[in-house]
Amino acid sequence: LETINAASGQTAGSNFTDTVESFSHSLQNASGSDRLVILCVSAASGQVGDLTIASVTYAGLAPTKVIATVNTSGSVREVYFYAYWDDSDLPATSGSKTVGFTIGNNGANPADKYYVLEQTGVNQTTPDAESATNTMFGTTGQTYTPTLGDVIIAMITAASGSTNTDPTATWSDTELYDGASTGNAACGLSVGYATDGSITGTLSASLTSQGWIAVSFLAAASGGSIIPQIMHHRRQMQ
Repeated sequence: LETINAASGQTAGSNFTDTVESFSHSLQNASGSDRLVILCVSAASGQVGDLTIASVTYAGLAPTKVIATVNTSGSVREVYFYAYWDDSDLPATSGSKTVGFTIGNNGANPADKYYVLEQTGVNQTTPDAESATNTMFGTTGQTYTPTLGDVIIAMITAASGSTNTDPTATWSDTELYDGASTGNAACGLSVGYATDGSITGTLSASLTSQGWIAVSFLAAASGGSIIPQIMHHRRQMQ
């Protein structure tokens, strides 16, 4: 694992009809290296109404696949999704690329966190062998143990209506990213990585809603490596 760059940012505000995110990611490899780019996003809002996702792009290109889940009850709403682009859906050249997505129906005190990574040596015929999702509600922390096989990249998301509750997670294997935005609607995102087919992630706080998405990937015959780039952002009420 090699972290090649890191960046963070913050925008303060009160109410947003839509949150439009746009940021740069440095694509390290040109076509022909069995590439895969993965985007993980967690968003939360105090709005009583389902959040939506739209306009997910990498260098203006639509993703190969999106796996999304929406928490549809409680005082804090959450949407989290996992998108990836395989080699044929990525730009042919390396360099700085723009990543974008829109979270709709945000309402009061929105917050979002995102993380993007580049992976090489991924089987392009069947990149994702299998996937699993889970959504939980309540006020107690949860432990998630997806067992899928092969290389797993899993994300845990969390949302809380408690001011300054900082939802974070710990992993049994390699942690790629863990970050949270605090405020009236706190939002957390954590990403873990395992090569033995099983991974366990545990949230560290009592939360209004939480869930996970886990995807396993098949390696190409030539093998490969993961090149993560941390990009995280928060929007919150001041």
